[in-house]
Amino acid sequence: MATPYEFQIPKFIEHVKESDDLTLQKPPPYPFLMPSIRLPGQFSHPDLRINTEQFILQDYLPPTTKGPDKKPRFFFKDKLYHGFFDLSNESKKKMEVARVANQECWRFEGIDKVVEVFFRVDFNTLKSGTSGTPMEKALSMADQFEEIPAGKNYIALDCRGVPLVALYVDAYEKVWGPDMGNYIVKTTTENIDKLARFVQPSPPKDPRRHGNYNNWIAECHDQPWATGPAARSGVYYFGMWREMGHNTLAVLTKDMEGRGANASAMVRALQLWCGNITQTIDVCFAGIDPATRDKYRTAYKSIQQEATKNSSQTVMDDLFPFRALLVNVLTEPHKDQKDWRNGWAWLTPFGKFERGLFCITLLRRKFNFQPGMVLGIRGEKLEHFTTKWNGTNRYSWVFAFHQSVQEELG
Repeated sequence: MATPYEFQIPKFIEHVKESDDLTLQKPPPYPFLMPSIRLPGQFSHPDLRINTEQFILQDYLPPTTKGPDKKPRFFFKDKLYHGFFDLSNESKKKMEVARVANQECWRFEGIDKVVEVFFRVDFNTLKSGTSGTPMEKALSMADQFEEIPAGKNYIALDCRGVPLVALYVDAYEKVWGPDMGNYIVKTTTENIDKLARFVQPSPPKDPRRHGNYNNWIAECHDQPWATGPAARSGVYYFGMWREMGHNTLAVLTKDMEGRGANASAMVRALQLWCGNITQTIDVCFAGIDPATRDKYRTAYKSIQQEATKNSSQTVMDDLFPFRALLVNVLTEPHKDQKDWRNGWAWLTPFGKFERGLFCITLLRRKFNFQPGMVLGIRGEKLEHFTTKWNGTNRYSWVFAFHQSVQEELG
């Protein structure tokens, strides 16, 4: 039974034969080599349920953060990455020497991190935009981009020290500890496998991000996720957004409530699990830009549509009304024009794949972006894209706060 969803062969049908008499019910075909076999619609079977465990981060904080002063442990959550990317006074002096020498950039490279300052980039003067570099040109350019050393956390700063990009290579292990961090990464992949099994993701709607979607699928015809009964590619949309062309308040996405009872229930179940990812990103966000993180939290709490907000909420102190889950798509050069102005987008990948480097055009940098990592980017101002990849599946969560939703709050 060849299937790209390696976690997803339920025990109760492992030995099904083509001659077996199965009741043919929806959902869509289970991707066996024998297309005539269909999976009975036993959504409640334990092997097919989305894991919806929710963990409380402060219960997993490393002992060194608890301290003898007996302060509430949640206090230390925001401090986990506090000062992590700070430079020593000696390094700051070297940076100033490079600035005076009119160098384009300066870099500090430590055991576990890289800090890079771009003296000719001023965040305040960067512009948002709707047009991106053509994909083929971008891929050619990416060959010349400098790749940040694998296994090292990274932050890019502008000429004033404003953070532009931050990559946390071991975010889940750092935040939750090795055992729980690895469990969350593994279970997230399993959960997405299960959702993709029953609920086909929608074709990408944004031509700026995925304009060559059909070409990408055709190019990957030999990949099990691209063609045949196992084919799964597209985007799931979670949470709330303002519908294009509608002058209305933010509403739940169609994946949340317009997919039919069982399908939408699975989408909402995955969103509930996503609270564990939200907490991870929250810590990373607080580590580089606590002021903006707090604005996101305050804005989320201020959303007036209580029923809609509660349906999109993943944790008590949520800060992202909207999430997108990309399934086996190739992201083309773009800026996040809909996002919070001067804000952040946060991404975290899952699955099993090779290559798929994350690239930033202006900085001419690229990153090996693999499961277990978290990346924050000023995506509204910085064009970014992903290079081609291959593998079993590549999933990528994107967390954002749309400017249109923020404007509703006055």
